[in-house]
Amino acid sequence: MRLGFITLYAEGLRQWQDHEYTEWTVAWYYASDDKWRSHFYPDGKYYRRAWEPITPPPDYPVDLDNLVFKVNDYSEEEVCPHTGYKGACWWGPFGPFAVVDGEEYTINIRSGELAGPLPPRFSVFAIADYRKV
Repeated sequence: MRLGFITLYAEGLRQWQDHEYTEWTVAWYYASDDKWRSHFYPDGKYYRRAWEPITPPPDYPVDLDNLVFKVNDYSEEEVCPHTGYKGACWWGPFGPFAVVDGEEYTINIRSGELAGPLPPRFSVFAIADYRKV
């Protein structure tokens, strides 16, 4: 079993019409102790905004050969197709996937497709520096 960490982005999250963002989180599956774990971030929050990536909890590397996880998004406006209610909605589980340590991936929660590893993301500063050349 290879252990490590990935960075995960999401597509297909439910939207909030009156808000600029959707919140989401991930529960990672750990087969060795048959538990799902989520990452509470240093700011004390469980959810991230739609454009923010999610990583496994720092003390719990994931199984890179058999990655399994669920996605939870939150919307007060769009109904969860799994429950018929607004609010929190679990999607998945997704996997098992074989992934590369330290790479970035995107899960489409509607189709279950995992894309990646993704090419490096450019910051505004990197693009500005590139244009100077």
